[in-house]
Amino acid sequence: MKNLLYPALIFIMLSATNHSLAETVDRNVDHTIPATGYHWQLSSGYDTALSVMETGTGTVRGRYDLSGCMFCEGEDDGCERDGIFDITLKSSPKSPALAAICHVGAHSQKIQIFKPLKNADSPVHTTVGAFYVEYETTDNGILIRYDRSSADGEFSEKTLTWP
Repeated sequence: MKNLLYPALIFIMLSATNHSLAETVDRNVDHTIPATGYHWQLSSGYDTALSVMETGTGTVRGRYDLSGCMFCEGEDDGCERDGIFDITLKSSPKSPALAAICHVGAHSQKIQIFKPLKNADSPVHTTVGAFYVEYETTDNGILIRYDRSSADGEFSEKTLTWP
């Protein structure tokens, strides 16, 4: 699975505490972001929110509305890619970063990247695919692949690198 690669010498590495299915993640429970002094928590209730807090003080450094996200389970419709993922940037390893992949609308999939020390209330990057979003780590960041439909109804794969 491309979004769970752990190369040793890369610009961005995903930590071992990834939660690939948000449905199985304990809500209202602290999930440590390794080596940063921060943790994240997924709220329960009608509106789903992702909060990033300083470990020890509990000070909220970022709160993000995920109410439009649907996290599904299983292998159908790309559900195995849904979840909350810790990201460590080699250039700023102590700065917390998270990626959320979820389904939106009838078939689309979205990736959002959150950096609470840079923007406390909205993602620093968002990409939506017509049916899928995939990512993998590279020496230059995260390579994001997604599909788009054209005016004639044909689908093509697009790629971009973040940051």
